[in-house]
Amino acid sequence: MSALGIIHGFGAQVGMVAARPLDEDAVIGSAIGSVLDADIIDRYGLADYGARPGDGLLGFIGIVPHAQGRRYRPADAELLHPDPGGASLARLLFDAWLRQVGDRSCERLFIRTRPRIGQVQHLSESFGFELCGRFEVEFHGERQTRLVYCRDARRGARP
Repeated sequence: MSALGIIHGFGAQVGMVAARPLDEDAVIGSAIGSVLDADIIDRYGLADYGARPGDGLLGFIGIVPHAQGRRYRPADAELLHPDPGGASLARLLFDAWLRQVGDRSCERLFIRTRPRIGQVQHLSESFGFELCGRFEVEFHGERQTRLVYCRDARRGARP
């Protein structure tokens, strides 16, 4: 699913974090999530993992190819300084998303990803998420596995 498809599916509860380096005019990465309602819980298959309306879901992290593997440090809000000693853009986006859902008072947080996206799995675990389960889904005529990570919303708390 594309980022636009995810945004459309999240409706009014969508939340997006974007990143732009000081030396570029374009966004180089974004994280898109939502506060869950019954429809989103059903669409993302999260009911079996204890998701309730009001919980949070990270649905997408996307980074343009030329920014992948580069390091940054925050300047302010969405602006970044390139910094070889800084953090990965994925880590900065993930952290910004966690702060955003914290502002929305979500009790539990969920991430649904594919097994082949190792960076998301690593980041999820480094931010205190635990693997809650896996399931199969039909996607564009192909059977695929999805992983579900979850944690209490309080920073660093485990479910």
